[in-house]
Amino acid sequence: MDVFPDEHHLASHSGMCPGNNESAGKKKSSKTRHGNKNLKAILTELAWGATRTKKSYYKAKYESMIARRGKKKALIAIGHKILCASYHIIKNKEALKILGTNI
Repeated sequence: MDVFPDEHHLASHSGMCPGNNESAGKKKSSKTRHGNKNLKAILTELAWGATRTKKSYYKAKYESMIARRGKKKALIAIGHKILCASYHIIKNKEALKILGTNI
C-alpha cells in the first residue's frame, strides 16, 4: 500500500471514483474511470453482497443513497467505501471495526 499516498489515489487507480463535472448548474457526464477491471469487478460484487446483509452499515448507507443517486451509482459508492476501508485496514494494520446500522 506504500505505492498509493492515500485511499483516493487507490480508488482512482481501481476506477471506483466517479467524476463530478458540473458547471453553471448543468451536470455533465460523471462516469467512472477506466481502471483495473478485475479489482473493479470484485469491488462491485462485494458491494452487492454487503448491501444484502441484514443490519449492516453498508446496507443502511445504500438504502439512504438510492433515493438520491439511483441503485447503480449507490452501488459504486458502496464499493468505494469498501475499498477505502480496506486500504486503511491494510496500511495501518488495524482490526476491522464492524459498524452497526446507525449512520
